[in-house]
Amino acid sequence: MPRGREAGILRGKGAPAMKTIAALTQIPGKPKRMRVEFRNGESVELGVDIIARHRLLVGHSVSAETLRAAREEDARKEAEAAALKLLNRKNCSEQELRRALKANGFGERVVDEVVEKCRGWGYLNDRRLAEMVVTDAIERRHLGPARIRQTLRKRGVDDALGASAQKRAADSEPSLVEQALAALKGKERTYARLDRETARRRMIAFLQRRGFSFDTIRAALEQLGEDAGGEE
Repeated sequence: MPRGREAGILRGKGAPAMKTIAALTQIPGKPKRMRVEFRNGESVELGVDIIARHRLLVGHSVSAETLRAAREEDARKEAEAAALKLLNRKNCSEQELRRALKANGFGERVVDEVVEKCRGWGYLNDRRLAEMVVTDAIERRHLGPARIRQTLRKRGVDDALGASAQKRAADSEPSLVEQALAALKGKERTYARLDRETARRRMIAFLQRRGFSFDTIRAALEQLGEDAGGEE
């Protein structure tokens, strides 16, 4: 049985093979959608273009097959519109788009079809997204490899794609030590107010939270003239 939006908000029980349309009602706040009301008390919400395409007119009798096709077509169109609206606002991974569409009540089959379409249109590309996330993490956020992996996983990017993007970035971006030093830039005054041992500990903790390994942190602090000490 169709669920969520694919069910088209169908109401009532004991549906006969044919249903006669009693009224078409405009839905407040939704100028392009109407409620198709049947004589048996059921109703379904559809787009006006779907209603016109399937000739759902007052007084006409509609088969269960025709109504099911109209609901499925309507669900696909609504899901496509929701997907494009989201993708126009932000770059999404396939998993992020799937989660968003399912949260809006679209069923698995409709979500699969829309994701496939968006991929074909070039609006979804997890490899491209992984490279953008990695570049931003390095150049703007100054994150280390561990935090970058965490960010990619949270975005739903496949581990293999994420690792490939990080490897490509490693060949062109500054070294990890330089990235760690960049992360510390701007915090000199904060650490300068502390005693040396407290400053050292806070720099280590800060860089660890940023996702840098202890070896990278040690090398960075050595360049600053600090001793990182043993791994904590």
